[in-house]
Amino acid sequence: MGLGQTSRVPWGQAVAGVLPIYLLIHFALRLQEGNTLRWDESEQTLFSQRLALGYNDQPPIYTWLLWTVFQVTGVSLLGLHVLKSLILSAFYIGTYAAARKLVEPKFALLGTLSLLLTPYFAWTALIDGAHTLFVAAFVPVAFLVVLRLLDRPSSGGFALLGLVVGLGVLAKYSFAILAVAIPLSLLTMPAYRSRLKDPRLLWTVAVAAIVVLPHAWWLHSHWQLVSERPMARSGVVERSAFTERIVTGLSSLSRTSLLSVGSLLTVLLACFPKGCVRILLQPAESDRVRWLGRWLTIVCAILIVLVLLGVSKFRTHWLIPLLVLFPAYVFARFAECPSPAKAQRQLLALVTLVILAVIAVRLAGVISDSHEGGKNWGQAKMHAEVASHLSAHDLEQATIFGDHPIACGNIRRSFPHATVVCSYYPAFVPETQGDCYVAWEATHLAEPMPGFREWLEKRGLQVRYEQVVFFEIPTEQPNRGLRRIGFAPAQTK
Repeated sequence: MGLGQTSRVPWGQAVAGVLPIYLLIHFALRLQEGNTLRWDESEQTLFSQRLALGYNDQPPIYTWLLWTVFQVTGVSLLGLHVLKSLILSAFYIGTYAAARKLVEPKFALLGTLSLLLTPYFAWTALIDGAHTLFVAAFVPVAFLVVLRLLDRPSSGGFALLGLVVGLGVLAKYSFAILAVAIPLSLLTMPAYRSRLKDPRLLWTVAVAAIVVLPHAWWLHSHWQLVSERPMARSGVVERSAFTERIVTGLSSLSRTSLLSVGSLLTVLLACFPKGCVRILLQPAESDRVRWLGRWLTIVCAILIVLVLLGVSKFRTHWLIPLLVLFPAYVFARFAECPSPAKAQRQLLALVTLVILAVIAVRLAGVISDSHEGGKNWGQAKMHAEVASHLSAHDLEQATIFGDHPIACGNIRRSFPHATVVCSYYPAFVPETQGDCYVAWEATHLAEPMPGFREWLEKRGLQVRYEQVVFFEIPTEQPNRGLRRIGFAPAQTK
């Protein structure tokens, strides 16, 4: 049966059947890749020591969920990826549901699966990361809630939208761009403009404010501690001429957009050239699709405004939540006219090829790392030696101070009852307990870096260097990151 014959194809059942298998395969592969935590995994494991209104320059709700999962699974890689798998499931189900509001099941499935032609969803979302994937799951939910309000407005619906907006902002701050773009895009639609005059919209504002304000208060109180890194990453603090900053910002935005979605655009242009030309030349036929297009357009306009306000650097994962529904819009436009079944089959074949290639690469990595000399073998060996050495000490009621998030996160995984404090996150300082130890990155120097030594001195800690022990990756391992860890007891001055 061809893809053009949609009446007999159970597309919803296909999604429900394939998705669990896809996620289970990657879940199993991650567990086989070893217990060594990566950057975001280490960061979240470190923060999950306690519930707080804030932790660093990212909002806290992901950490709250992970803390809850750890109460069941214990502090473990298993818990980390149970949560990630649940979020991935919610994301793909939500994206398919959102696309179904615009188009028949066949094109909804193509729009959802085509996300796997982008580097982030094909690879990065499976390997590491936390907040970007989490906030991406809120995008289709917000879209569905708005559509429900447009069709059947109610006080509960407006309150629900406020809850989704509030939680979306607590998932990642960039969700605020999407939230602001919603009313602006509705203003451009005569059929929907009246919803903005509904007094029940105050429920949306009130609920969103109630959800966000506690963390906003914490953010204001800790602004000096958490703002430096994101300001530097976005280029806001750089001093340059206005024209130069605008050119740099637009260039960075263009380059980052191409890196984020360029591969998908290339495939769409190759498989559906007439459909792509039609999108550029003709307006959408339905109000829903037209509104989604304007929502995405206004999001792009807001990004340009951010450039004018001083943002000169963009990173690929910042744009991912803003591009989630782009394929749904594109395939809703393709569905407005006959689309060649051959092109649809070619797209599905490419998606299948990408899925199999990613699985093959990860499986090859698992096999390689199981032998000495594998890419991640050295890291796993070093962290295992750290855990083995530390287990000889009574660390269940101890406090360990460190300077590298990966080292701190892996120590926390191995000793979940110890308190681990990392200088990389100055706004997160849990209460100390018991004896004190220090673990530092010793890749380049035997002693801690000057900044970390100063940080320790401010806390009245003196490292007992005569008892230091070093753990390192074998010299033949080609690892450019954390290669050696120093560990020693410390005493208060």
